Amino acid sequence: FTKRVNIIRRVKDERELRAIKGNHFEKLKGYQNLYSIMLNDKYRMEFSIDKESDKKVITIKRISNHYS
Repeated sequence: FTKRVNIIRRVKDERELRAIKGNHFEKLKGYQNLYSIMLNDKYRMEFSIDKESDKKVITIKRISNHYS
């Protein structure tokens, strides 16, 4: 979890997250500004990235079991 959050903090935009294949990064359909990455084989994290002035604000929306 901490490793993935630190990766999200360091990237400049969503294109960099998409380039890291191990993240399994995807934009969630039907939602504006909601994304998902795999934390491990079992869990995924859903989050939003908002830009406020020159800062990024990451809000974790949900961590869920990938198989449910």
